[in-house]
Amino acid sequence: MSNKSYSIRQTTSNQLNDFSTKKNLDLAKKNSGSTSYYNHNNGEFKLVFPIPDNLFRPEDIFLVKNTIWILISHVNSTSDSARDNQKKDYVMTLSFNKEDILTPEKGEEEILIPTSKEINCVIYYDNRINSKWKRGTIEKITNHFKNPKEMEGFEPNDHGGGIIIKIP
Repeated sequence: MSNKSYSIRQTTSNQLNDFSTKKNLDLAKKNSGSTSYYNHNNGEFKLVFPIPDNLFRPEDIFLVKNTIWILISHVNSTSDSARDNQKKDYVMTLSFNKEDILTPEKGEEEILIPTSKEINCVIYYDNRINSKWKRGTIEKITNHFKNPKEMEGFEPNDHGGGIIIKIP
């Protein structure tokens, strides 16, 4: 059963400060009020990152080569324009458990979260996921994540991310 949930809210002045040197889709620097984290005790992840509008949604979460990849889409986009340098008017808070993470071996072995104190996360956005004129592309992109060898050289239109800390 999926525990993935998300909320989108307008950016507060404190969050604007937390993300002042960041682009859309980037995680806030560690030890800010908008810190993203992984709780080792209960397997919960919480990621907080700015987005330019409230029409984004999370799709899938993958673990590839010790990096967590979050695949997001835009509900209404058919544009090829990058989103990373647009205004940071909204913040998405995405919560999920390790059971929500897909791996190429899902079902064959337990998902092993990196044991280091910090975990690299990539937030991946590409309008090809949800374009009305390219239906079915999400399956193609998803297949890229499920086969790590195919990930080499595959770059999204936009991506951000950062390091999350492990607590406790």
